[in-house]
Amino acid sequence: MAYTSFYKTDDAGEAGGPHGPLVRQKLATLDAYMGKFLDRLEEKKIADRSLIVLTADHGMELQDKNRNGDWKGALNSTGIPHLDPDGFGFVYLVEE
Repeated sequence: MAYTSFYKTDDAGEAGGPHGPLVRQKLATLDAYMGKFLDRLEEKKIADRSLIVLTADHGMELQDKNRNGDWKGALNSTGIPHLDPDGFGFVYLVEE
């Protein structure tokens, strides 16, 4: 198991906006890094036994006034009992 963090995209988005050239540059760099990593897994013949999970800490839609989102409908449609007490994304699973 390995964990890594690529915080430069976050820094770039906060510095130049979510759709600016700085973010695009950092995303291109991240894409190249991921490509090299995946190539290395292939070279080592372990790609078929590997699971890659890529996540983000948050999006930047709130910086763009034309975009918004709400996960409550999707979350409620799962039927999984949960609490979302403050609406800030801290979701807690609960027993039925």
